[in-house]
Amino acid sequence: MVLYNKITSNIKLFDVSMRDGLQSLSKIYSMKQKKSMLDNIIHKYRPHRMEVGSIVSPKLLPQMNHSVDLYKYAVSNYGKNNVKDKNNKFMEREYNVIKKNIIENEYNEKLNWCISDYNYSFPVNNKNKNKNNNSTSFDNNKYKSIINQNKADYICENDDNPINCDFYLLVPPVKTMVENAINNNIKNISTITSVSNSFQQKNIKMSCNDTKKALNDLIVNNSFQFENIKLYISCITHCPINGKQDKDYIINEILYYSQLNRINELCLSDTCGTMEFTDFKYILDTLCSSMKINDFNKISLHLHVDEKNIKNVNKIIDYSLKNGMYNFDVTSFTDIGGCVVTMDKNKNKINGNLTYNQIIESINLYK
Repeated sequence: MVLYNKITSNIKLFDVSMRDGLQSLSKIYSMKQKKSMLDNIIHKYRPHRMEVGSIVSPKLLPQMNHSVDLYKYAVSNYGKNNVKDKNNKFMEREYNVIKKNIIENEYNEKLNWCISDYNYSFPVNNKNKNKNNNSTSFDNNKYKSIINQNKADYICENDDNPINCDFYLLVPPVKTMVENAINNNIKNISTITSVSNSFQQKNIKMSCNDTKKALNDLIVNNSFQFENIKLYISCITHCPINGKQDKDYIINEILYYSQLNRINELCLSDTCGTMEFTDFKYILDTLCSSMKINDFNKISLHLHVDEKNIKNVNKIIDYSLKNGMYNFDVTSFTDIGGCVVTMDKNKNKINGNLTYNQIIESINLYK
């Protein structure tokens, strides 16, 4: 799939497979199974950031049990300070496989650009090089990576750290949970608020006003404990409990949270998967004209998708890119995701999270 290098160099993907994806499933996965899932996502998709679970009561969300242990596993194996040495042998082996496949398929002239803005390099072993080998040569400095949900090939260039991911845990703004994160040395956290008071009450048993106070008291005042803080703002533009939300009120709430200096990502969550393009355009245009560039750059999108709204989602992504909004939540799982605490499955279908394939296809439409 052809992607535009000007856009792809700016796009940042935040993988929510292991948190928002798994929490919507009734089946409970073991720690061993979760490690295997995480390994596969990291090696196949190379996300920039990844949310691996949440600190919540196991009685409420038993699927999120072992989240702290999974976070520590991810950081120790794939964290920025640990990954280089551990991946040398793996990546050299993968390089040799890719090299062979490219030569055999005569695919050495031109390769598509990928979403990732990372460049990779691999050591080339010339000890057993056959001088009489007339096969097509392979230029290690020529290729970028292609990532496709159905075919995970990596053609890489000029970087010795191929996996470069920040790992997060979702931590509600509740004192005991924030303290749990601090005590376990969790460096990157995401937390939750909403533009709907009804949603927030049902989700974490806290009003929106109490959430604002808690964010100041527990998150911002402890922000020196964390390297990155992401804030989900739910119910843009519909609430599963009390319906459509006022657009101007949504904008004012986003502007309020943008002034919390130590929060460095504001994720606008289309909780119901029903946000219309015209509503999104109004919100984004107003934010673009009202916010400083540094605050606007904090904005990301968390979209829910199904076959009925995919054209609308494509328009939203297209308009985001045209206006310099490049941050998106994605998942490796198809047709799963959503807030199981607040969504009544009998009344509200939980659309799946935006997938890697869908974001690639949407970007291909941006011409």
